[in-house]
Amino acid sequence: MRLTLNVADRKREVLIYHPPSLREPMPVVMVLHGAGASPEWMLDETRFATLADREGFLLVLPEGLTTQPQKLPKFLTNPQRWNDGSPVAREWTDAPDDVAFIQTVLDELPFSIDPKRIYLTGFSNGAAMTFRAAAALPGRFAAIAPVAGHCYVDRPSIAIPTLYLIGSDDPLIPLAGGEVVTPWKRTETKPSVQSSLDQWNAMTGSVPVVEIIDGLGHHWPGGLGRLSERIGGNPTSTVDATERIWRFFTL
Repeated sequence: MRLTLNVADRKREVLIYHPPSLREPMPVVMVLHGAGASPEWMLDETRFATLADREGFLLVLPEGLTTQPQKLPKFLTNPQRWNDGSPVAREWTDAPDDVAFIQTVLDELPFSIDPKRIYLTGFSNGAAMTFRAAAALPGRFAAIAPVAGHCYVDRPSIAIPTLYLIGSDDPLIPLAGGEVVTPWKRTETKPSVQSSLDQWNAMTGSVPVVEIIDGLGHHWPGGLGRLSERIGGNPTSTVDATERIWRFFTL
């Protein structure tokens, strides 16, 4: 089902998937798509629905906005993305308050949920937004799992259990950092992954559990690998991030 919300005079959308058998109050896993993707794409790519059916949690996939709202979303020319606090996001004219959006989604879910079992994960730009939302909404999430994204949090917050997954061969989020040409033909200088994790630790006191997946490019580990290999490098199924993240959340 899709839910439409009004946040700061903007129409916002969220995709909700619930298991056939509802056992309320339910745990919640919120999943944030990467730039240029959509909730439906993320749902298919991660196969989270199969896990939700088996484990009985509510799956919530908010939708980012485009920078040109008068035009249809399109991966290369008008991608849907998150205001994640990055240098690119700071250039966004009239950028949305995505923290408020995520908070509103949780407040207005039409199901009985367990407030102590709300979890957040995201990929790429969605991973960066995962860091930002968790820091800005202290106590709202029980654990987070950013996948292949940077941390741009610059204000202190509280500690939270954190799992971080990244591929050893990610061309867009290289482990050592450096110059990257994005799918949108923009040349950016990326920080090292370790500097992002150090920043998260410095701002929150959280020490992430870090797993570097050998041979993986910029893809959801164990997903369908539908991002072009020309852009994202090699996919791999050696690690199933969806299962791994759920195990971490339920430790």
